[in-house]
Amino acid sequence: MTESAHFCRVTMKADSDKSTTLYIANSIECVNDLLCNLADINFLTKLPIGENVKVETQMYMFDSNTGGYASEDEIDYIEEHFDEMHLKGEIHSVENEKYEFIVHNGMILDDISFLFSVVELNTPNGTAEYYFAGIPDKYSIKDTDSFRELTKLPCGGTEISVSIPSYSIGQGKSLCPDKDALNYIKKYWDGLERAYGFDCIHSDNFICRYEPEEEYYDMSNMLQAKRYATLQELMEGKRLDSSYRAAFYLLSGDAVICRNIYSFVGPEGIDFTRLLEFIQEYDEPQQQLISIAYNLFSWTGETAVTPFDISRMGFPFTELVCNAIYIASGEYDVRIESNALNWPTLVLKKGRLELTRCHHSFYDHMSREQAERLVEDDFLER
Repeated sequence: MTESAHFCRVTMKADSDKSTTLYIANSIECVNDLLCNLADINFLTKLPIGENVKVETQMYMFDSNTGGYASEDEIDYIEEHFDEMHLKGEIHSVENEKYEFIVHNGMILDDISFLFSVVELNTPNGTAEYYFAGIPDKYSIKDTDSFRELTKLPCGGTEISVSIPSYSIGQGKSLCPDKDALNYIKKYWDGLERAYGFDCIHSDNFICRYEPEEEYYDMSNMLQAKRYATLQELMEGKRLDSSYRAAFYLLSGDAVICRNIYSFVGPEGIDFTRLLEFIQEYDEPQQQLISIAYNLFSWTGETAVTPFDISRMGFPFTELVCNAIYIASGEYDVRIESNALNWPTLVLKKGRLELTRCHHSFYDHMSREQAERLVEDDFLER
């Protein structure tokens, strides 16, 4: 018994007169459906960004043993024999739609928009420009690699001229772009300008003064970096998720604990069951550190340590616990890098935390602007 099956014939033609025809075993009901189906098509990826593409979609019906949408084998056959089948009346057109869209090589900004800033720095050492998610302030600027790179030469009391235009691009819900999206915006600025246009929503200019600090090498950090690296090596190349990184960060923070746990770590994981059997041999802050590491590692592992206990653990334990919480949640990433003396250094990279801060910065900025408008409107009414 035969049933009716469907497929869609898509004809695309760019302003540059390049064209192609595709056959899709799916329905196309809106331009977003179209873009989802064509995301990996070479025809689009080879077009210059910002080029306009006219698309015509035609739905067809044909007799099939399966019904529904055409199978891959049926699509291959139809693509090869379309004209012949059409002349014989074996396929019948059902619906016809036409669309137009701008090529943007994978960055779909029809339903979302990105908020970002271009930070321009000018010093006697030179100039630098980098892209920042959200709207930065003076403090967040000084915490960037670009700022440190520009100011690393000895130039005490240097005045730095800072210009920060902030932009919004796209349509729909506003988000802070990640690193890949920022690189994409920078690379394809001209095409995105043609496709969507950049809306400058805020601009700031100020002068800040930079006093270089003496180079300081944190010996405790370097020793922890070596202990952390040793724990990593015991995993024999196993990829570490945030739970492992948080536990290793805590356990490597104390030399006595770390020296005694190497036999409890291996490719199978961390044997906290055995480790907790010896917990009474440690001082109270060390016991609390192990208990928290177990809780962050296993998720369901119970700990009797309270926030009050953490506040009384003292340095460096309280700081280690707070950092480990960020690591476990994925806000921080742990990296081992080399300093100027080529010694290992443990570095906490602010991953998702920066995006979270960007969201807060954006909404705080919008709230302040809205509050200022309300005050201004109230003043005008009076």
